[in-house]
Amino acid sequence: EIHDANVKKTVESSPYYVGNCCEDETTAGYNIAKALSDRGCKKVLLISMPRGDTTAENREKGINKCLKETGMQIVSECRDISQASDATKAVESAIAAFPDLDGVLFASFGPAGFSGAIQALKQHTKIGKILLASIDFPDNLQEAFKDNTVAGMCGGHFADPMFTVILLYNRLAGTPLADKPVTLKLNFAYLKSAADADNYYKYFTG
Repeated sequence: EIHDANVKKTVESSPYYVGNCCEDETTAGYNIAKALSDRGCKKVLLISMPRGDTTAENREKGINKCLKETGMQIVSECRDISQASDATKAVESAIAAFPDLDGVLFASFGPAGFSGAIQALKQHTKIGKILLASIDFPDNLQEAFKDNTVAGMCGGHFADPMFTVILLYNRLAGTPLADKPVTLKLNFAYLKSAADADNYYKYFTG
């Protein structure tokens, strides 16, 4: 989504621009935080992108809305994850600093850091005591649900190019789907159980 008003005006004034497709990041942030709250989490470590990243900012708007509504707290933040070992260190540090930590929320970096977070929970015998939630599906998602490691996940937002191609194709074919540029917002796929994960991999990825 184009957030800069001047850039948006310039782009949309072009006769060659048909529109864009993006995700509802704010709703995703809210829903994934709510998944932790619904499981009883109160004290959470937030793992996200560096400040200034538009995607992270929009996700955190939703997260903060959930915090206000539920009373759940972000007690620690980490914004420099690039690999699994970074997540291991971040989770271990949060466990040491906050003995009552009961949730880890990946607003981003889930695919890179998820396995490292699980490793930290196993090393400190916190599986089932500290729950994980993530935007963007990591590997081994089905197993994590079955091990009671995960409160909720969202992802599956790989369809954007298909919709933008449809917009472009129809414009070129002389059958435009709109008379002005459009912004299409896709919902994420939300998973809250092992059955949800099994169905996602069965029907979406084959």
